[in-house]
Amino acid sequence: LQTQGSSLQSKNHSLVVAMEAQRKNVQTLKSENEELNKTLRELKKQIQEKDVQTAARESSLGKKKNDLTIQIAVLTHEKKEILAENTKFASQFDELIKRLNLMKKEKLNLNKNLM
Repeated sequence: LQTQGSSLQSKNHSLVVAMEAQRKNVQTLKSENEELNKTLRELKKQIQEKDVQTAARESSLGKKKNDLTIQIAVLTHEKKEILAENTKFASQFDELIKRLNLMKKEKLNLNKNLM
């Protein structure tokens, strides 16, 4: 019995040592888990901040795009008006050239008649 008791005490001691090692291991894992969770929370916070910044930039870019679209529409309209005026002036210029040529012919005719 004494041998069995000694053997059981030895096994018990080994189990106690193993359980203590497991307890330390569990404690280490808990600490590591807490650190990982803390890091995860920080990363989530950074992502949310970046998302807010990105949304603000996108909003700003959307506004700038709308402003540019309006400016393009205004400039396109002004360009059409200028082209219309240019066409009108070109027609008037052509008419003036025709009248000038007629006046030159009349002058030549008058000069011939005077001679």
